[in-house]
Amino acid sequence: LARHSEHSIILSQMATGAIACRRIGGPLLFGRLWEQTGCAAVIKELLASRGFEFNVERAIFATVLHRLFVSGSDRACDKWIEDYAVPDVDGLALHHLYRAMAWLGEELDALYGDQAHATPFAPRCVKDQIEEALFARRRDL
Repeated sequence: LARHSEHSIILSQMATGAIACRRIGGPLLFGRLWEQTGCAAVIKELLASRGFEFNVERAIFATVLHRLFVSGSDRACDKWIEDYAVPDVDGLALHHLYRAMAWLGEELDALYGDQAHATPFAPRCVKDQIEEALFARRRDL
């Protein structure tokens, strides 16, 4: 009885919500890849001139992680992320995820020549800038 009582206490506390279990493996592994590939740095550079009042880079990381694991909507990500220990996402709400994704899809300004290499199907947007900056960082001449 003593051997099983510790497990019983933990399970009953989890059932009442007194303690929670959060997964750490995926956020640690993909967090390291996110940093090493330069994704975080590139996004932060592009955000430097913007005045967002929440951590857009963390919101993007959370949605990317969600889509890698289960592939779903931003609404599903808002609930899914509660089961994972992702650093610096505790204050994020669903509308933050929506705003971060909207920023990725913002059309670049044609006045500054940012649409010069656009395809005939879609205008260039922020996500294209991120892709190009990541490519430039990893290019070895």
